[in-house]
Formats: sequence, structure tokens, C-alpha cells
Amino acid sequence: MIFHLLAAWRLQEPRVSLSLLLQILVFLVIVIGGGMLAKIYFQKAKVTKEDRETWKKNAIAHNKKLDEALAKKDDKAYGEFLHPKSSRFQPKLPFRIDGSGEVLKRVKSQMEQTIGATSVIHSSAEVYREVLLVTYNYMTEGKLGEKFVEGSGKVTRVWVYENGWKLIHEHMSEN
Repeated sequence: MIFHLLAAWRLQEPRVSLSLLLQILVFLVIVIGGGMLAKIYFQKAKVTKEDRETWKKNAIAHNKKLDEALAKKDDKAYGEFLHPKSSRFQPKLPFRIDGSGEVLKRVKSQMEQTIGATSVIHSSAEVYREVLLVTYNYMTEGKLGEKFVEGSGKVTRVWVYENGWKLIHEHMSEN
């Protein structure tokens, strides 16, 4: 009896079964092929630990060079590190400074007015793919015009990797 039912089933619906089987097979090929392509893509995009450490060292070196440009009052060297869309928050300004030209103008003004030394107290840096986040505390003393000033604060710098490391944002605050 079972044999007769199976034979009847084969005779009644052979096209539907083959069609359904073909649809399932096509679906599986698409899903598996897409998964394999995605795996290959993400493996190529994956940043290795060694890449991160190299980027971090290079980016931290750029951050130090930026600080050296500030100490030497070299606005041209400072400007070379700025991303065209850079922005900055700084103490005593109620607004964000936008664009590398405006940021450089403010930094140059500070360079011209201040005579003194700044010490970095604590610094840390972390790379997130093509972004470096640097934070540090500082102490500074010197002259602002004819007036002696001293202070301390915090700085956060965000660097992006676009044809080299560029400073995209800096946030300064006083303690």
C-alpha cells in the first residue's frame, strides 16, 4: 500500500517537486555565495593588532609634532596637521571654531600672546580603525601680554586617517 501511494505521488506532482527543489537550491546558492563574499570582504577590511599598534605609534608621533609646533610657535607646521573640516572648542569662547583656517587663526593668536611652558601630566591614546583619540591633562605658566598666568586643564584631540593623520577636532577645557 505504501508503495502504491509513493508511486501515485510521483506521478501526480513531479513538476511541483522539481520546481520547489530548484527554488530551494537557487536560494541556498545565493545565501551561501553571499555569505562567502561577505566573509572575504570583512576579512580584508579587518584591522590587525599590528596595524593598530603601527597606526597608534604614527598618530601619537603626529600628536607630539603638533605639540612641538605649538611650543615653537610654528603656525605653518601646526596648520599642516589640520583637517580641512577641523573644529575646536577652547576655554572662554561660547562657540565652536569651525574650519582649518579659523582654527589656525585662533591658534596663531594664542601663539603670539603667550610666552611660557606647558607640561603634559597624563596622556593616553587609543586607535579605533581610522580614528585616534588622544586625551591629556596639562599645566601651563607664562605671560599673556604683560600679565603672568598659570593654569591647568584637559585636552581631547580626535585624529582621522585620510592620506595621513589629520586633526579633525580639539576640545580644551580649564580646571
